[in-house]
Amino acid sequence: MNFRVAVLHGFRRVFAHVAPVFLERGIADVETKEMSSLSVEPFPGESIVVTVFEIAEHEVPLFIEREHEFRFLAVTVHTLEGDVSAPKACKLQSHSENIKPVFSECSGCSVLAAKNLSQAAYESFLDHTYLGDRTTTIRQHLASNERIMQEEPPLALRERYGG
Repeated sequence: MNFRVAVLHGFRRVFAHVAPVFLERGIADVETKEMSSLSVEPFPGESIVVTVFEIAEHEVPLFIEREHEFRFLAVTVHTLEGDVSAPKACKLQSHSENIKPVFSECSGCSVLAAKNLSQAAYESFLDHTYLGDRTTTIRQHLASNERIMQEEPPLALRERYGG
C-alpha cells in the first residue's frame, strides 16, 4: 500500500454526499441528516494534508467498484519534503448542502485517522474540511456538537471505524 503523507493544493475536503453504504449498515441518521461521506473538491487557494497510497493494478477495478459514487481525478501532490507525484483523488459526483457527516465517518474514522497521522494532518483536517454548506469547518462542527466525538459506532462496526 505504501501509505505516505502529502499536500494537495487547490482542493478542500467536504462532507457533501450521501453514502448508501451508511444507510445499508444502519449508521446513517436520516432524521438528523447525518449521512454524508467525505471527498475532495477543487477550490482555489486551499491546500490539504492527505494520505496517498498505491494499489496493485489488478485491484483497480474492485477499488473503483467499491467507491462507485466517486469520480477519479489525476492530481499532482507534493510530499512534505517537496517531491511531486501524481496519484488519483476521490471527488464526489453530486452534493448536497444540508447533510452532515455520519458520526463514525467524522469522529471514528476521519478525525482520529488525521490525528494519528500527524499534527499537520489533524490541523488540516479540522480547518480545511467542510460540511455540505461549504462554510462550516469540521473544527466548528465538532465544537458545537460535543457528542460526536463521544459516540461509538454500532458494535458490529467498531473495529472498522476505530471504536
